[in-house]
Amino acid sequence: MKAYFFLAAAPTFAFLIPRTFFILFFLSFRCLRDTFFFSNIPFNARRCLGSNFLRKSMESYTKAKPVDLPPPKLVRKQEDPTMAEVTATIRTRKFMTNRLLARKQMVVDVLHPGRSSVPKKEISEKLAKMYKVTPDVVSCFGFRTNFGGGKSTGFALVYDSMDFLKKFEPKHRLALKGMFEKKKVSRKQRKERKNRMKKVRGIKKAKVGAAAKK
Repeated sequence: MKAYFFLAAAPTFAFLIPRTFFILFFLSFRCLRDTFFFSNIPFNARRCLGSNFLRKSMESYTKAKPVDLPPPKLVRKQEDPTMAEVTATIRTRKFMTNRLLARKQMVVDVLHPGRSSVPKKEISEKLAKMYKVTPDVVSCFGFRTNFGGGKSTGFALVYDSMDFLKKFEPKHRLALKGMFEKKKVSRKQRKERKNRMKKVRGIKKAKVGAAAKK
């Protein structure tokens, strides 16, 4: 009986014999017996590239058994103090008594660790206690929080009476306190008044402006 070789017959190239190759190739299909004949899911053979072992390993990933993990330990957080409970410390510097404007003026440093800022109303009440006056004669403005927080710096004025406060305070700060109401004039009326005042000279400008206001 004659044997056919791809190359010259030699013991080192025995694996190239066609008959041996085909025998080993067909024997390798024995792994599919379980898949084709005994499996309820025949498409697993195509999906797992003909390996029954690989099919089982893939099923272990795709159909993982659910694991019931115990609930995490309940840790009760410590209650953080509210913004109102954290006190603010007020310190004054560069204090000066201004007799011409009937007021005391100062620079105010507010230390408020744990708080973003302190309302002006609270600062006014504390300054009123310090200088033994009512909070309505205290004017606070210009507060800026330092970089990093925890400290703010601004100005405060303590007037001798409410009459002096209304007399010397600018209108925009009186409006914040509700003591001044600005009259709303349209943009067109302002421009017309300006153009009328251009046509006259001297003290007549004031008369034209006053007539426009009426």
